[in-house]
Amino acid sequence: MNLELIKILLIDNFERKIPISFLIESLGYSIIESDSAEGGIEVLKTKQIDLVIMDVGLNQMGNATLMGKIKNNPETNEIPVIIISPFSESMEIKVAQCIKQGADDIVTPFILETLIASKIAAVLEKKSLRDKEKAFLNEIEEKNKSLEELNQLKNKFVGMAAHDLRNPLSSIRGFSEILLEERHELEEEDQEKYLNIINSVSTNMLKLVNDILDVSVIESGKLDLACKKCSLKNLIGERIQMHELIAEKKGIKLSSKLQDLDEFKFDPDRITQVFDNILSNAIKFSPSDKNIFIDLKKEDGMARVIVKDEGPGISPEDQKKLFKDFQKLSARPTGGESSTGLGLAIVKKMVDAHQGALFVESVLGEGAAFNFKIPLEMKDE
Repeated sequence: MNLELIKILLIDNFERKIPISFLIESLGYSIIESDSAEGGIEVLKTKQIDLVIMDVGLNQMGNATLMGKIKNNPETNEIPVIIISPFSESMEIKVAQCIKQGADDIVTPFILETLIASKIAAVLEKKSLRDKEKAFLNEIEEKNKSLEELNQLKNKFVGMAAHDLRNPLSSIRGFSEILLEERHELEEEDQEKYLNIINSVSTNMLKLVNDILDVSVIESGKLDLACKKCSLKNLIGERIQMHELIAEKKGIKLSSKLQDLDEFKFDPDRITQVFDNILSNAIKFSPSDKNIFIDLKKEDGMARVIVKDEGPGISPEDQKKLFKDFQKLSARPTGGESSTGLGLAIVKKMVDAHQGALFVESVLGEGAAFNFKIPLEMKDE
C-alpha cells in the first residue's frame, strides 16, 4: 500500500510538545491540518479524505458537533474518525458524545507516540474491510437484479411462445385433420392449398422458435462468433436473390449497388441473419409496387450495408424502442405477415458482437434506411 496516497485530516490545536502532524508524517501518510471544527468541515467539502484525527476539545460547533456533521452526512459518514482525549472527568461527556455519534477509536495524549501508528493502521484496515464488504454486497445486488431481469425475460418468452404458438398449432392441426380424414374427397387444388397453409404457418412457428433460442443464447453470454475470411459482397448478392421471389409477389423491386470489397473476417451465418432480418422487414413493411435499395460500401475501415425502403417510415417514438426485446411498433406489415418483436433486438446484439454498429434513419411517411457497419478488421478483446 502506498501510504502517501492516504490522506489524513488532522484537527488539532497544535500545542503539544511533539506535534501529532510530525508523528503522522513520519509514518509516511499525507496530512492536511486544521485548527478548528469549522476549518475541518471546509476541508472535507473540498478534499478526498481517508481518515480524520481530531482533538475532542475541538469537536463543538455551536449547537452541533463536528462528529455529528461527519457521521450524518452521506458523503462523509464512512470516513473513520479517531479522537484524541485525556481520560479526565471534564472530557467524559465529550468523549461519550463522540463515541455515541460514531467515533471509530480513541487515543490519549499520554500513549500517542506509541499507539498512533497501530491505531491508524487498525482503523484504516477496518475501513478497507467495510469497503470490500460494501463492494461485495453491491455486486450481489447487481447480480440479483440481473437475475430478476433474466427471469422476467424468461417469463416473457414463455408467455409469448404460448400465445403466438397456440393459434398456428391449431391451424396446422385443423388442416392436417382435414387432409387425413377427407383426402380422398378433396380436390388436388384444395390439398395443395391446405399444404401451403401448413407450410407457411409452420415456417412462421420455426422463425419464432429460432428467435427465442437466439435471444436465449445471446442473453446467457454464450454467443460465439465463427469468423472466417469471406466476401460480404457475394453473401449479400446471394441473399438478395433468395428474397427476390418474395419481393416479386408483392410487386416490390430490389435494386442493389455493391462495392467489390476484399475478403475479410466475419461470421457469415450471423451476418446472414442480420441482413435477412433487415431486408425481410423492408419487404414486409413496404407497400406493393415500391422499391428497396441495397448498398454495400467501404467507409472508414468499416463495411457499411444500407437497406432503404419506400415504406411508411418509423416515428421518433418507435425509433427509441426499435432495438429492444418484444417491441411491437405502430407500423404494421403490409401483407399480413407476422412479427415476433424480437428480430431487430437480435440483429443489434449480433452486430455488437462483431464490434459494429446498427442504426436507422427515417422520416415518418418517407421510408426507412437501416444501416449496419462491421469492421474490416476486428480488434482482439
